[in-house]
Amino acid sequence: RVSMADNGREGSAAVPQEEYLMPDGPRVDLPRLLTRFDAGATLVVSQMQDLHAPLADFCRGLEKAFLHGVQANVYLTPPGAQGFRAHFDTHDVLVLQIEGRKAWRVWDHIPLERPTRATPWENRYGVEGEPHRFEMAPGDALYIPRGVPHDAATQEGASLHLTIGFLEPSFANLLADLVDALERELPALRESVPTWRLAEADGAQQLAARLAPAIAALTGASLAERIAIAALDRVAQDRLPLPARGLF
Repeated sequence: RVSMADNGREGSAAVPQEEYLMPDGPRVDLPRLLTRFDAGATLVVSQMQDLHAPLADFCRGLEKAFLHGVQANVYLTPPGAQGFRAHFDTHDVLVLQIEGRKAWRVWDHIPLERPTRATPWENRYGVEGEPHRFEMAPGDALYIPRGVPHDAATQEGASLHLTIGFLEPSFANLLADLVDALERELPALRESVPTWRLAEADGAQQLAARLAPAIAALTGASLAERIAIAALDRVAQDRLPLPARGLF
């Protein structure tokens, strides 16, 4: 759950784990972690809602409202530092400033429309245009839709903020799972692909002819209703029980 980031590094901003973890296993080496923090690295604790009961209640309430998974990550940035370079997230986020102040930049230009986990930033995209600039103080909240480039840095003093991630599934996510389930029910989905015909002049047409019944079978399988059920099932499957109530 613990990671560190420093935009002053060459290449990836992610700090190698051996610089702040014990050499004999995934445990924090606190003196080394604090040394790395003092040198400018941001401390990130992911999925904090699984460890902190008030955050668990908060995220569970959001899940009841939006009917999809919600996560909470914590970012502690030392003075005069920046963890991540300009990037976009692959889900909507709500930033909640807890302590200290942090200067943000948010760009209007969206380099990739509706990115998902299959289309992460990976430093392949750049920012364009002049950003909006503002400073967040304790109690401020900022909503950033997925795909919107942004970055943030401290000036004087450390900063602590929460990033609430709204993990709504895409149609691609649900369709992939649903097609696997429907394969057992629909013979048209079990039809073989005529790969030995693809090199022929009419190979694409032969493939299309065999594909049409499979598409028709999916269309007639109450697809929207099954997608809705699958989306609601994910909420229960993805969430851990609230702390101290595991048996319940």
